[in-house]
Amino acid sequence: MALDVVLYEDGQPGAMTFAGGTCGNVLSILSYLRWVSTAVGYLGEDEAGKRVKDDLISVGVQADYLVSAPLCATPVFVQRLRRDADGRPRHTFTHRCPSCGQDFSSEASPREDRPTPIRHFAPSDAPDVFFIDRLSNDILELAGSAKSQGSMVFYEPSVRSDIPYWQEAFGLVDVVKYSHDRFTEEELAPVIASTATAAFWEVQTLGVQGLKYRRHNGADVLRSHWVESPAIAAPRVVDTCGAGDWCSAGLLHGLHADGKALDRRTFANAIRLGQAFAAWACAFVGARGAMYSFDTAMTWKSVSELLAGRPVNISWHPSSSERSVGARSFFPSCSGQLCGGVERDDLDT
Repeated sequence: MALDVVLYEDGQPGAMTFAGGTCGNVLSILSYLRWVSTAVGYLGEDEAGKRVKDDLISVGVQADYLVSAPLCATPVFVQRLRRDADGRPRHTFTHRCPSCGQDFSSEASPREDRPTPIRHFAPSDAPDVFFIDRLSNDILELAGSAKSQGSMVFYEPSVRSDIPYWQEAFGLVDVVKYSHDRFTEEELAPVIASTATAAFWEVQTLGVQGLKYRRHNGADVLRSHWVESPAIAAPRVVDTCGAGDWCSAGLLHGLHADGKALDRRTFANAIRLGQAFAAWACAFVGARGAMYSFDTAMTWKSVSELLAGRPVNISWHPSSSERSVGARSFFPSCSGQLCGGVERDDLDT
């Protein structure tokens, strides 16, 4: 789990903090869609970790298995929103505190194969979905425990340091989804070929071009044909960060709405639902801005309109500075409480 610090455009209010990272976003969005979401992992015993945990709990994510570790530093990502010369929104990321310049990443603990807070699922606790965006021996053991009890395993690879675990992971997954700007299908092909007995869906997102997906099934693993699914136009584009996480959450929701069936019709419908959620998310600041702007019923209504190809007019809704997300997460400057380089007494958190 990571802490996302979102800085607005020049002239807008200072910054806001949210629980982030792919896994944190997907858990939170599914909770918003009325799932029971449970986080399993570690946070640092630091201000960033406290903010992550508080934010997750505030949106209904269960945090009993989210453990604070004294020798672990919570990752912090600073997202800055700007507009290019053509007025299009662009976001960039840094590990540096914009208040004092300290490099958050220099404080992070080195990556290690830390044991998970739980190692196996009891039959009564087996989830419908086990979502992974990082791999370790213990995480794969926990994934195997979930899989053996009928859980759907969804893996979203995000870092190259996980590649040594891929072969074992791909033998467990039901869905693997990745962005084309992080990995290529050629990189995955040797691993897919070596797990030829496994049956799973492969989804590659393509940004504004949409996505493509295919079904791997045993001996036909390398002869699977891609199905292209064009992007759904966003009602407006304010911030594209987090759109992929909304797509993952919508895809999972669509698959389970049909009783976890993984046939081609169900998967195609679930893909479109995920893409509609991604389009909706682009209209708001922050990876999960839509959650703090509209209730779930209003979001469903708007997503249904997008799926039907009907326009959704939200021009009346503020896109950034006037948007209310609660005093819980707003603060005027980022941030002496997150790094030790600056001390301030006027932070309204």
